Amino acid sequence: MNLPQSYFPYRKGYLHVEGTSVEELVRQYGTPLYVYSQSAIEAAYRELQKAFPENENLQICYAVKANSNLSLLRVLRDLGAGFDLVSGGELYRVAKAGGDSAKIVFSGVGKTREEIQEALHYQEGKGILSFQVESLHELMCLEAQATTAKKKASFCLRFNPGVEAETHPLITTGTETSKFGLTEKEILHWVKNNASKEYLHFLGVSVHIGSQIHQLKPFQKTFQKTQTLIQKLEAILKRPLEVVDVGGGIGIPYEKEKPLSLKSYAKEVSRYFGQRSPFRGRLKILLEPGRLLVGNAGVLVTQVLYEKRILKRRCLILDAGMNDLMRPALYEAIHAILPVHKRLGASEKTLVVGPVCESSDVFAKKAVLPKNLKEGDLVALLSAGAYGFSMANHYNSRRLPAEVLVHQDKAVLIRKRDRHEDLIRNEIL
Repeated sequence: MNLPQSYFPYRKGYLHVEGTSVEELVRQYGTPLYVYSQSAIEAAYRELQKAFPENENLQICYAVKANSNLSLLRVLRDLGAGFDLVSGGELYRVAKAGGDSAKIVFSGVGKTREEIQEALHYQEGKGILSFQVESLHELMCLEAQATTAKKKASFCLRFNPGVEAETHPLITTGTETSKFGLTEKEILHWVKNNASKEYLHFLGVSVHIGSQIHQLKPFQKTFQKTQTLIQKLEAILKRPLEVVDVGGGIGIPYEKEKPLSLKSYAKEVSRYFGQRSPFRGRLKILLEPGRLLVGNAGVLVTQVLYEKRILKRRCLILDAGMNDLMRPALYEAIHAILPVHKRLGASEKTLVVGPVCESSDVFAKKAVLPKNLKEGDLVALLSAGAYGFSMANHYNSRRLPAEVLVHQDKAVLIRKRDRHEDLIRNEIL
């Protein structure tokens, strides 16, 4: 599944997003500019949904941290998605987008008391589906807040299975040294000694081992351990659990990676927890995809400011920087770069950098780009829909870019570009 090829085509030599010219969008909204394809998001959601049997007890909860723009949240809500949150700010956004309380889970290792209270009272007191609890002290806090509010809090315990996700170490979350989740020993001990709590309802187990995973093996190891844990818990409780949250983590192709087969992944989820498992479909299965749904649905369009030579190597300086797209500087992540105007001619390995005053502000060290690409020309950084704008910041007092959502031949501005006064809006002189 490489969505840029399908939804970001060249037409008459110019890059388009669906039926809309990127060059025309830049004329209207300037650069740097994030542009998203609604059809690409919808296709990714339906492809994941289609991979599972129709009778599977499944709920997709989009990981809001990947991209939290309100318009994208509404698109996903309309598709039937729930939401996976990691902050009170994300809860606020989901509320504005009309997220259904029965489809919301709250993850994260550092939920504050205020955030827990907000989630307990979400949607006029309905509360959310589940708190995904990551430590025993957090569970004590959740119980205290629920008791004060006299509202039962449903929760899952996040299991850390000690599995290496075989991905970048900074996006691995399921190893023994990770800050995330609880060990099997901690979970079993708590359940043995706290089977019944007036204001707590133990729903099940959640697990998430990392992101950008391209192999089935880490998932299989994790699912096997999680299935065994659930069976042990049900034996202790002498009742069935209701929910298993298998997290997210399925990788997307940024450059030459071979994506994981969604059907193969779905088959393993079903084998361990679904209709084909010992649980015979009685567990509600939650999925938490983020990058998978929006990553390849967005591009960052930027203008070439200057060209220079560094030890005989060509260097292009863009008007987008690491503050606009952090992933290359943070993870040495690779984003394919395409010229918006596809001219014929020879190519050359090129150093592509941003204007931020940091040596790490590098988008590519050896991007193969046309020699005739010049100052003032536009390029697009692909696969920028996830962890692009959501990680953007004001470093160097740079304004955040605008965002545009395209559906077929219609483009809508979904976030205005910052003005200079936005940089100091909350400061006091």
